[in-house]
Amino acid sequence: MPKPSTWPTEAEAYRLATDLISGVATAPGEIFSAFLDPITQFLTQRFRFADSQQHETAAADAIIAVVQSPNRYDPNKLPFAKFLRMVASRKMMNLVAKEARHRKKISLASVAEPADYRNHSPNDNALSWEDPRLVAEMTAFNPTESAVLEMMRRGYRNTADFSTIPELAGVEPNELAKLVKRWKDRIKARLKRAVGGAK
Repeated sequence: MPKPSTWPTEAEAYRLATDLISGVATAPGEIFSAFLDPITQFLTQRFRFADSQQHETAAADAIIAVVQSPNRYDPNKLPFAKFLRMVASRKMMNLVAKEARHRKKISLASVAEPADYRNHSPNDNALSWEDPRLVAEMTAFNPTESAVLEMMRRGYRNTADFSTIPELAGVEPNELAKLVKRWKDRIKARLKRAVGGAK
């Protein structure tokens, strides 16, 4: 297990952000050195359903995006480390959505019962996960919604399996079942609305 990475102090992060905005040539390299490992570990803990390569890619992509467009960051709105975590979380969700575009076409109805296709014919006007409306909606999901959807799509049916998601960890079984159902229903409703289905 890798050693926990240390985040730069707020003062150091502020200095690095200021240098970046000011155009100091060494700032991008320093930011990579200071934040790559902490952000990767942050993503590993928050998006446990994804693999290590996705965590590393999203962390690097987030830093690249920020150092290439430093004016995206406003020091008066939030700390630099928090901004990087926000960008990295979005990159992570984009990667999940991108992976979905490479999967075969499946019916949106199968989101409800991912392992049971008995009621769906092959020509059932199947939507693709690469449908831009679905991709846009999934990209807007928060980390818990992304994790629940990914497990649904992988066919997890046992409620206890969902306890690996940080927000659902440690919840009593009866309450967990209610929470999981609530998350699933919310996700299915959002996806159906995204493609013009009934609310």
